[in-house]
Amino acid sequence: MAKRYVDTKDLRRIKRISNIAYTVFAVVGLLVGIIITYATFSDYNFAPELRETREYRTLMALIIIMCMECVILFAFPAKAVVIAVLSGRKKAYSELAAYTSVHGIEYYRDFLKGISPADISILMDLQVEDDKDISATLLRLYDKKAVDFERGRIIRSDAGNATLTRGEQELLDMLRQGNGSLTAADKAIWKRNRIEDAVNAGLVEKDPKLEKRMPGKHYVSCCLTGCLSGFALPVVAGILGLLFFRLDFDKIKRFMTVEWGDLSREWYSNVEYLPDLIEAFQFAALFGLALMLCFTFPYLWAIRNISYYRIRMRNKLIRTAKGNELTEKVAGLKRFINEFSSLSQKRKEEVVLWNDFLVYAVVLEENNRIIRDISGMYGKSDAVDTVCRFGA
Repeated sequence: MAKRYVDTKDLRRIKRISNIAYTVFAVVGLLVGIIITYATFSDYNFAPELRETREYRTLMALIIIMCMECVILFAFPAKAVVIAVLSGRKKAYSELAAYTSVHGIEYYRDFLKGISPADISILMDLQVEDDKDISATLLRLYDKKAVDFERGRIIRSDAGNATLTRGEQELLDMLRQGNGSLTAADKAIWKRNRIEDAVNAGLVEKDPKLEKRMPGKHYVSCCLTGCLSGFALPVVAGILGLLFFRLDFDKIKRFMTVEWGDLSREWYSNVEYLPDLIEAFQFAALFGLALMLCFTFPYLWAIRNISYYRIRMRNKLIRTAKGNELTEKVAGLKRFINEFSSLSQKRKEEVVLWNDFLVYAVVLEENNRIIRDISGMYGKSDAVDTVCRFGA
């Protein structure tokens, strides 16, 4: 039974931001490394006849190492904070979207009977999103002929006689009381009630670990762990240097006393053991990184956990065994709609042809067009025609 993840909007966004951030940091660091190495070795004679010499190859290796170290060390505090925040958020969104594959379902093409759009949304990432899930519910009500969309407004219809769920009836009552529009308070109440419905249906439950967790106490323990790990890093770096680079302190001393501003062709030629400089440079850069982590790791660890718990402490739900099996079907249905259908381009009126599959496309974040159309209707406050239709 392998762990898999529903491809949610939040997870895609945090991955995209992370990739952009890592790319920008790497490119900027590489440019700085090129500038530094150019300024350092600008006086060196790069004549073609010298390119086959041992000294030339050694120098090229040193330049490459300097560029690589600049990629890692340039703007390290800023990079470390950004990476810590993104790492914490990615961990939280991954947990919300994770499920265990029980039946090995890759694609699912059947109706999810007895499951409301809000239930599907909760199974996706353990949360209800107001505009998306309300729009999907209203689209299902339109398919049941309980409402109609007329001149950009939502109108109550008595043409349908289908049985309404608690969430659907509650949404209709809110629209009637709000003369066809929903306030932020209405959305919050509706979302909270849908989570209660999912808990009562046995789809999700409160995570006992998060329920018992004391955030302040946990942050203290994380900081202590970070301190111990941070101060251990220089020791580990020294051991690795001695084991793998076979360094001695004479090399380090010579490296630390190099006048980089005078690094010219004449100085370069007079260094008897220049290859040792490469090992010394590697060790010094590694030790410098470890030393920075020694002081910053506790803070970075705390920042990562704060970023993680800011999301998870607001959402303490986990899936039950029943919810996990349904999530596997939901994930398979999402992959099927995304890869083998054109439902992302359909209009809300076409629900009469596609029935619940178009509703699924909306709640599974595959059709933003319908979300924009329907959410713009219940957000209007001048729904004059709607007042009469939704009146008691």
